Amino acid sequence: GNCLQNGLLAIRLPASTVARLHALAARAATATLTVDLERQSIRTAAGEKISFEVEPLARRMLLEGLDAIGLALAYEERIAAFQAADRARRPWIYDPGTKRVSAASPSSGAA
Repeated sequence: GNCLQNGLLAIRLPASTVARLHALAARAATATLTVDLERQSIRTAAGEKISFEVEPLARRMLLEGLDAIGLALAYEERIAAFQAADRARRPWIYDPGTKRVSAASPSSGAA
């Protein structure tokens, strides 16, 4: 949603885990929390590892700094290849003056 579009990681954790992290963050001695998106984990100052899951596409976008347009541009070569093949296959879509060539329909008679 909006978090991803703004480059923010949003994760869901059990309420008990959130409460524990909140308590750790409230004390200076334990306030350091390290979020590792590549490993999908949070590490506490004491070394405890808390895992979380992120949808693969969202993870890729955040790691590569992509927004929706940047993600589409990552496929630019594949899109161009599709468009070239489609233009050859259906030229009337791209040039309204081109007549559509239809395949001959089978005759409706007995053989």
